[in-house]
Amino acid sequence: MLAPPIRRGMKSRAAARTVLTVIVFCFQTNLGSTCAIGQANPWADVVLDASSVFDRSSDYNDPDSLLSMPSTDFFDPLFRETHYASLVTGAFNRSPTGQKLLVTIGRIGREDFVKVRFSEPVEDHPRNPFGIDLIVHGNSFFSGSDFVSPDTNMEEYYLTGGVFSEPVTVAVSDTGIGNPRSHPQHWYEFVHGPFADSLFPTNPYRWQRDEDAWDVIENESYYQSTFTTPVDPRWTAEDFAGMSAADAMDLYLCSGGGTGFDLAYSGFSCIQFVYLTSTGGEVDALVDVFPSLGDFGNRDGVVDLIDFQSFQNCYGDDFLPRPGCMCRSADFDGDGNIREFDLLEFVRFLDGPLGIEFSCEKE
Repeated sequence: MLAPPIRRGMKSRAAARTVLTVIVFCFQTNLGSTCAIGQANPWADVVLDASSVFDRSSDYNDPDSLLSMPSTDFFDPLFRETHYASLVTGAFNRSPTGQKLLVTIGRIGREDFVKVRFSEPVEDHPRNPFGIDLIVHGNSFFSGSDFVSPDTNMEEYYLTGGVFSEPVTVAVSDTGIGNPRSHPQHWYEFVHGPFADSLFPTNPYRWQRDEDAWDVIENESYYQSTFTTPVDPRWTAEDFAGMSAADAMDLYLCSGGGTGFDLAYSGFSCIQFVYLTSTGGEVDALVDVFPSLGDFGNRDGVVDLIDFQSFQNCYGDDFLPRPGCMCRSADFDGDGNIREFDLLEFVRFLDGPLGIEFSCEKE
């Protein structure tokens, strides 16, 4: 979904104060009913089946590794260093605390598979950004000008063009019966792409230019990139060539990256099953995209007073660069300011769910 056009009207501060009063009234009279919008854990939940080669005995050999959020950091055993995952540094090995991060699906000359299920349906929701409904993360990365270390300045590291990728084919289903080869009528396979473990590399954190450092603050997740929001799929690898890594992150617009899939092509209104095949690609995580419905304070699936307080903190001119990702989600017209138009859009979302029924049936 692209940013809506800027509308006229409601330009006085008095009018804005009136709308703020309406917001408070809505919370006081309808909290938990018309003001509530829900979403469960956005990660895949269960591995239903996998090739027999996966015995879970070693790194990259455990399909359960993809049943969590995308990797944010990892330990490099060669240099004994901890790195933040980024669009120029794909995660590998294990997390700093020893957790497995990735599963490698297949090898050259041998195709393997992993079949997973989401507990809650992944919806072809009209409010999902850019029409993207599902995101699959691997450990791809943009090629760059030099070796990347934990101290690399992302403003001085330049992308040379291209992405190191090992494509993973994705198929989706509402019933999960069989697989795309045995029961093709129950599956839609993205045989012509997009392919996971390619565009767009995972990027959990933003680069803070005034500090020449990663913007990592414990317990303040709105300073991080957002895994439940996709990158604009109109960008190509060529669009990033010649940019600094910091500039490339700006094109992500606070998204945490990953390859996006639009369920509209499948004919399913929603799905719960995903089938992954490859001859050597890695998968890190699968993510249900979060609709743009005003829940930008703590992204807990409910539009409530926390989100209202966050909106108030953002209200005004020139909110960038901080708090950045949180406020950018409230900038509905994309003009870099949180003003009266954005307030009107926020109020619209307080009407509750969109009233669209999702039956998970194929059209």
